[in-house]
Amino acid sequence: MKKKLDTKFSLALGLGILALVLGVGFLALKSAWIAVSIIILGIILLLLAVFLYKQQGKKHEVDYKTLFNVGLIFFVIGMSTKNPGMWIIGIAFFAIGLANRKRWKKQKKWSKLSKKERRFRIILIILLGILVLAGFVVFLLVNYRII
Repeated sequence: MKKKLDTKFSLALGLGILALVLGVGFLALKSAWIAVSIIILGIILLLLAVFLYKQQGKKHEVDYKTLFNVGLIFFVIGMSTKNPGMWIIGIAFFAIGLANRKRWKKQKKWSKLSKKERRFRIILIILLGILVLAGFVVFLLVNYRII
C-alpha cells in the first residue's frame, strides 16, 4: 500500500509542478484563459500531493536520478520556449540531482518488472504521448491564432 501511495504522490507532485510551470508559460503567450485553467489544475494536483503525503505517515525519500532527469527536461523545454522560469528551475533540479549522484536509486530493468508494473508503465507512456500530442496541437492552434 505504501509503494502505491509513493507512486501516486510522486505523480501528483510532478504533474502539479509541471502544470504550474506550463501555466506561467501560457501567460507569456498571452493566453490568459488557458493559463488560469492550467494553473488551477496544478494547484489541485499539488493539494492532492499534500493529501497523499499526509496519508503516508512517513517521510518521502528523494529520488535524485529522477530530479536530474526532470531538471534536464525542464531546461531543454525552457530554453526552446524562451521561458526563463522553466530553464532556471531546470538548472536547479539538474544541479541538485547531479550533486547527489551517489544517492541515485537503482532502476529495475524492464524484464524484472511484474506484469502489473509493466502494464502501468505502458499506460503511463501512452497517456504521456497523448499529452505531448495535445500540447503540440494547442501550440499550433495558438501559434496560428486559431484560438
